[in-house]
Amino acid sequence: VQVQVWLITPPHRINGNDTVTIQWKPSECNDCFTWTPKQLSFDIDNFQERQTLTITRVKNGPQTTLIPIFNGGGFDLVAPVLYPIYIQ
Repeated sequence: VQVQVWLITPPHRINGNDTVTIQWKPSECNDCFTWTPKQLSFDIDNFQERQTLTITRVKNGPQTTLIPIFNGGGFDLVAPVLYPIYIQ
């Protein structure tokens, strides 16, 4: 499946850097899915541009939630549980 990801607000410039990276951590089955790319990057210029996350099931398992890990741009303070990706 393909999921479109973007930011609804621009990142803050902190110490001269406005880049936000997003990675994902599965909540249940750690090896039931793969996803590419492993990390998405956004900044003040592309925060509204949709980037595609491709998720592939590689073995049967329980419903899993991908929880985002935000780093940079002030997004470290965002509660990641508010932006899950549910996979059945």
